[in-house]
Amino acid sequence: MKINSTLRLLIALLLGLIISVLLGRFIYSIETQGIKSAFEKDVVTESLAIEREIVLNFHAIDSLKNFFDNSQHVDPDEFKQFSTTLLQSHPNIVALSWVPKVTSSKRTHYDSNQTYFVHPLHITERDKTQQLIPAQKRDVYFPVSYIEPVTGNENALGFDLASNPQRLAALTLAKQTGEIAITASLKLVQTTGTRKSFLAAVPVYDKGPGQKQSLKGYITAVFHIDQLMVNALKNTAEHDISLTLFDQTTAIAEELHTTHPEITHNQETILDYPLGLIGGRQWHLEASPSRNYIIQKRSANPFIIFLLVLTFISSSLFYIFRLHKQAEITQKAVEQRTLELNEAKEAIERIALLHDMTGIANRRHFDDYFMKEWQRGQREQTPLTLIVIDIDFFKQYNDNYGHLLGDHCIQEVASALSNTLRRASDLLARYGGEEFAIIAPNTSDGYILSELCRKNIETLAQPHAHSKIANHITVSAGFATLIPSNESNPDALFKMADQALYKAKSAGRNQSAAF
Repeated sequence: MKINSTLRLLIALLLGLIISVLLGRFIYSIETQGIKSAFEKDVVTESLAIEREIVLNFHAIDSLKNFFDNSQHVDPDEFKQFSTTLLQSHPNIVALSWVPKVTSSKRTHYDSNQTYFVHPLHITERDKTQQLIPAQKRDVYFPVSYIEPVTGNENALGFDLASNPQRLAALTLAKQTGEIAITASLKLVQTTGTRKSFLAAVPVYDKGPGQKQSLKGYITAVFHIDQLMVNALKNTAEHDISLTLFDQTTAIAEELHTTHPEITHNQETILDYPLGLIGGRQWHLEASPSRNYIIQKRSANPFIIFLLVLTFISSSLFYIFRLHKQAEITQKAVEQRTLELNEAKEAIERIALLHDMTGIANRRHFDDYFMKEWQRGQREQTPLTLIVIDIDFFKQYNDNYGHLLGDHCIQEVASALSNTLRRASDLLARYGGEEFAIIAPNTSDGYILSELCRKNIETLAQPHAHSKIANHITVSAGFATLIPSNESNPDALFKMADQALYKAKSAGRNQSAAF
């Protein structure tokens, strides 16, 4: 009897030991999963901070581009004043510059007019020893003509971006897409050392009424990658995570920057997070937690559970049940936080699709929506109408009332046009300086909508004493309709609407015209 009791006690102790070990391992795995979820949440938070920082700085470049779009000519003093304001509010931007297109036939004229250049060589390039020399003869040059700040960037003045394959590739991509394009990491002309930087460029076009756009030059901005990362992450709470930024645009990924190089990357805990397509390049974050990060989040619960279950099996089971419930609550909290972060990311993406001054769709959003509705029209064989609207004599308005009132006028016109649209499928976008475009799917005649827009602008009675046709702001509109097919393309519809706009202007303005 005593032997049986001892045996039962030993069996109970062994069973308790086994159960405690199994439960301890189970709690350990739950805790490990919670640490992994918390780590993924922290990485998402830091990646969103980086993306937000990039978007905000790209908005500054777009602001300078809009300044050039709305100005007939920008002199050095105007460039300096506008750029200085942007640089003060965007410390990540090392320098802003204006890079005009200069053909070989105009190089001599260009050189003779750059009296404010510090470098005597005017248009320059780097030789094999990285010394500045006069640029070799080529069909087109893209020299840095204005730069702010000038101090510290003197050598960049006159440097031909077309002489460097990385810079030229970014310029070419920006011209093809009409959007901001960035270079691979590069060494700046004006700096020494191995600090990695990149250059962002956006094209500026010359465009007359009824004429095809021609490239005028580029707005460029210089960024130091390490400075951009530090400023983006300075307000994040977690400092025990190493983030390595990679450029994976090419087959061989390039390491751009590591936030905490002292943290050893463990292959079992590395998280790869794509930042998406930024300026035409594919950036990725490789994140790894430090040992301290895991230790801080690792508790003594598994060991405590082991002891409690070994001594009091019933109490331990109750405790495990409650802990499991708490783990579920924590997981739900992590999921809720992840959902909120995803919603914040979507909000940032929506901001990127809107024109910051008017609040309506920007050029990028317009192009994406135009292609989407064109493909829908091809599938369903439904008509697609495009209306192009231009403010009459807006240059005279800007010249006489100033750019601030000019911006206010554009905002009023954008608001009136937006209020005219009644269908959710109709999209209004600011297409250029004073030009707006409306996409109206499944619409066979744009005359009624075009006239409503024109009349609503007249109803504003916005004073324009320098207009040749009225004492208030008026608009001209051209519209065209196509049923998309394999034999036509979106460019054809846009050209038709543009020709209709030219027809309305030639007929005296303040009217609508069909193709």
